[in-house]
Amino acid sequence: MKILKKETIRMNKKYFLFATTLILMVFLSSCSVYYNTNDLRNSMNSNINNLNDYYNKINRDYQDKNKLFTGIKKSTIDEKINPFLTISNHKLKLDKSFTSFQKNKDMIISQKNSFEKLVKGKDKITSNSVEWKSIKNIKSLMNFEFKKINENGENYSQNSNNFVNCINNSGLKQIEPNNFDEQISENLK
Repeated sequence: MKILKKETIRMNKKYFLFATTLILMVFLSSCSVYYNTNDLRNSMNSNINNLNDYYNKINRDYQDKNKLFTGIKKSTIDEKINPFLTISNHKLKLDKSFTSFQKNKDMIISQKNSFEKLVKGKDKITSNSVEWKSIKNIKSLMNFEFKKINENGENYSQNSNNFVNCINNSGLKQIEPNNFDEQISENLK
């Protein structure tokens, strides 16, 4: 029987560890996780439903502010003087923040549509597939847009409040036909 030297045993252990590590790496890289497309879809739909609720509230507020502005505008003799000019500037800021919110919402819907095209006819997606890489990109873009939605929602809210405060502090009101002369005099003060 042959006696092995300590160096040979150490080398055999190193080769064994190296071979084991190599086998594990090959095995693990060939493993893939399956994602159920309905689960992904349901998660996206839940987020989009919340977004739609949020958008509907902002849209109602925006429509109310537009009616208010239109009424005051119709009742204003000279739109180039204050306080109407200041109100108009606040209205422009409100318009801009609402438009930004809409654009972010549209981008999210666009990403959802891209997802649907990508998974059409597929029940599962594997983690090592090209589709999964695209889905991860879609999810990343959607998360970015949701962050922008939150920022634009806060911005819209602030602009909406500033717009109303400006109107309330201006003393301007919509003219009622029955009180026309009285309101014109008050608006000119």
